[in-house]
Amino acid sequence: MPSPATRSGSASSRSSPTEYVQRQIRATPYPTEDVGWIIDNIGPDVCLFSTDYPHVEGGRDPYGRFERSLADHDEDVKQRFYADNMVDLMGSRLARV
Repeated sequence: MPSPATRSGSASSRSSPTEYVQRQIRATPYPTEDVGWIIDNIGPDVCLFSTDYPHVEGGRDPYGRFERSLADHDEDVKQRFYADNMVDLMGSRLARV
């Protein structure tokens, strides 16, 4: 029986774990988490902005916390986090809203 690596092609054609995460997973971090660090370690395409408003988990100043965490990142990274990653997830029709 072929190994899982060879059933769908050669082992060299498999994606790395990082590539799977970047392609398949989207997450909305809590404002208390260091989203800048997360983006630095996984890339700018995984995290999406959310506040959890009006629930307490959203905190009192989620936007300010995210902005402080992203202070060393360029506007492209912030644009992906706050808007473009959601459009990528939901489809281009969302961009027109």
